[in-house]
Amino acid sequence: MKNKALIALLALVLGLAGLSAQQNALEFNSETPANDYINLGTNVYNQLFSGAPGFSFEALINPSALTAGNPPNDRNRIINLQVTNGTVALYVGLTSNGRLEIGARSGASDSYQSVVSANPVVTTGTWYHIAAVVTFVSGSKSIVGYVDGVQVCANNSPSFANNAYVTNPTNTGQDIIGLHPSPLPTTFDDQYYGLMDELRVWNYPRTQAQIQADMDNELILPQTGLIGYWRLNETSGFTAEDSSPSGIDGALVNFPQEPWVPGDPALPVELSSFTTTISAENFISLIWVTQSETAVAGYYIYRSADDQLGNAEIISPMIPAHNSPTQQIYNYTDSDLYASGTYYYWLQNIDLDGSDAFHGPVSAYYNTQGEYSTPEVPQTTELGALYPNPFNPLVFIPYSLDKAAYVNISVYNNRGQMQHKYDLGVKAAGNYTISWDGTDLNGRPVSSGVYQVVMTSGKEVFTRKAVLLK
Repeated sequence: MKNKALIALLALVLGLAGLSAQQNALEFNSETPANDYINLGTNVYNQLFSGAPGFSFEALINPSALTAGNPPNDRNRIINLQVTNGTVALYVGLTSNGRLEIGARSGASDSYQSVVSANPVVTTGTWYHIAAVVTFVSGSKSIVGYVDGVQVCANNSPSFANNAYVTNPTNTGQDIIGLHPSPLPTTFDDQYYGLMDELRVWNYPRTQAQIQADMDNELILPQTGLIGYWRLNETSGFTAEDSSPSGIDGALVNFPQEPWVPGDPALPVELSSFTTTISAENFISLIWVTQSETAVAGYYIYRSADDQLGNAEIISPMIPAHNSPTQQIYNYTDSDLYASGTYYYWLQNIDLDGSDAFHGPVSAYYNTQGEYSTPEVPQTTELGALYPNPFNPLVFIPYSLDKAAYVNISVYNNRGQMQHKYDLGVKAAGNYTISWDGTDLNGRPVSSGVYQVVMTSGKEVFTRKAVLLK
C-alpha cells in the first residue's frame, strides 16, 4: 500500500525578478466620433466553426454607456461573427436597458435564432463576466446566456436547421468586435461603449461548471477547443494579439492613440500554468507556476475520477503561498492512488480575505503497474501555443511532429535579429516541449518586447509570437 500524499514544495525564485502580467483592458469609444472596433478579418470564424456542434463566447465587460443603437435596433454589440456579408453566425450584445442578447445561425441557409434576458442584468461602471453558449446538436439545441456564471436567459427550442455548423464557402463578411459589422468603413452603428477584457471563442458548447471555473482567471494554455483568445493586456499599439492556436490577431480601427487602460482589478494569483506528469516513482505530480501572488493564504489540491468539480475531494493540506511578485513554482505529489484510470485535478487558491478561486481541471492517466502505452502519434506537425504568454522570464514552446523530421527552433526580435537557437536534430514523430529563458545566444537577458518563435521541420515553417514583459 502506498503512503499518504507527499508534499514537495518548490519555491524557485528564478534569478530575474519579474512583474506580473499586465492587467489591462481595451476602451471603446472614449472619444468622438464613436466608431472604434476590432477587425478580426474576413470569413475567418465561418471557416473555423466548420463542423462544430456549437460554440461559446466569453468576455469581461464594463459598459460606460448603454445606448439605443441604430433604429430600429436596440443593441450595443460586443461581437459579431458573420456567415454571409451582413448576416451573423454569432452575435452577443446588450440592449439599452442592460439586458443580454444572443443570436446565432447554424449556417448561411438557417434562420436567425435568439434569446434576450427577461430583466436587466448589467449596468454601467461595473465589471461583469458574460458568456453565450450555442448548441446545434439534435435533442440539445439551445442558446443560453450567463452573467458572472449565473444563467440569465435560455432558448431551449431554437429551430436550428443543422446539427453542426455548416460553413458558407462564399462568405465575404467581416468578423467584428465592438459594433455592427456591415457596411464598413462608411457606416458605424450599434456601438459598444466601455471596457472589454479576456475575450474567448470556443468551437463547442461549454458547460456552466466550465464557465464558472475559468471566469475569474486568465486561461492556462493550451485549452481544448479554444479558437480565439484576446487577453487585451497590451500596453501600446493597435493590434489585439490572439493567444489561441488560431492566431487571429485583431486590428484596432479608429481607436485613439492610447486605447489601453488599466483593466479589471489585479487577481490575487497570476497563474501561468497548471500541469500533471508521472514521476519516476510512478506517482502523479502536479506543478503550477505563478507569476505573482498577493494576499494569498495558500492552496489546496482536489481530485476526482471524473471531470466534475462537484465530485472532487481535497487531497492535500493547505500549501502555504509565498506572496511574491516574482515567479514561483510549486509541486505536489499525489501518491495516494490505488487503482488504474484517469484522474482529474483542480487547484484552489484561498485568499487572506476568505475568498477563493478554482483552476483546472487537468488530468493524468495512472497505471498501478507503471505500464504506459506509447503516446499516440500526432495527426499534424505544428508549433503549439506558447505559455505563459506574456512571460517573464521562462516561456514553454510545445510542438508536434506527425513524422520524423529535422527540427530547428529560433527566436527573433522585432528587427529580425536572431536571439536564440535550438538545433534539435532529427526527432521522431510525437509531442515535445522546450523552454526559452529570455536570454540571447550569449546568455544575456533580452529586453521586454515581442519576439517571433520560428520552427522549421523539414521544409515546413511555423511561427508564434511571444511577449516578454519585465
